[in-house]
Amino acid sequence: IIVDPTYSQVATVVAVFILSVISGTKPTLSEWKTKPVPFNIFYHVSFLRYSNELFYLTEIEQWKLNYNIDSVLENYGYSSENKTMDYLVLFAIGLIGRIISFIFLYFVDRGKRK
Repeated sequence: IIVDPTYSQVATVVAVFILSVISGTKPTLSEWKTKPVPFNIFYHVSFLRYSNELFYLTEIEQWKLNYNIDSVLENYGYSSENKTMDYLVLFAIGLIGRIISFIFLYFVDRGKRK
């Protein structure tokens, strides 16, 4: 809809690559937070940032009785209290993406449907 159909697959790959770069895995969220103003906001729009944190929190939770996981979470910039927020943000990003897609599909080429 936004990109010419011949370039849509390339645009999708580039978009996913950009979102994965700013996901907070490397550089970590702690490192992103120290960057100047426009750059320290980018990681908030990446769905991979929230899915990576949720995956990591779910996996490391089983080790919290045997190890001190707080220092590891701090290194990555994660917090064990963010699990519910990660679920909600992922749901919201999915819902907003579907609403935007619906609006674009409804209004683009509207004249051809009549």
